[in-house]
Amino acid sequence: MATRIGTTFLLSPKDPAATAPFVAPNGALVAAKERRTKEIFTTAGEVATDKLFLGTIPRGGSFAAIELTTDTTLGSSTLAIGTLASAALFAAAATLTATDTPTRRGKASAKALPPMTEDTDVYATVAAATLPTGAVLVSELCFTTVT
Repeated sequence: MATRIGTTFLLSPKDPAATAPFVAPNGALVAAKERRTKEIFTTAGEVATDKLFLGTIPRGGSFAAIELTTDTTLGSSTLAIGTLASAALFAAAATLTATDTPTRRGKASAKALPPMTEDTDVYATVAAATLPTGAVLVSELCFTTVT
């Protein structure tokens, strides 16, 4: 039976193919502390391409997930999670119809990104349909850091 090592432990003492000097796994990926930035919105009929600022992943931090909760269905509206340069970098546009139910999302490719090399602002972009007016939308941006 084969044992494989992923990228996190590559060249570490856990890698059977590695030889000294070993490379220590990145602290933002191994035994890291998950941090959260919570932002609360009362929606105001935001339209497609409008952006909601969710928080900042600090330099050295690694994206873990975005958790969204709303007290009102957003209907056919969709939200993508990303940066100004790439609106769906962290999560593809999707509806949020479950009420009072935290929904944790995140692309595998985003979770596989290396730690941020600079502070990275994260936004929800309304991708389709207008958001309802008066819905409470709570976002929790989850990321890991070394400390």
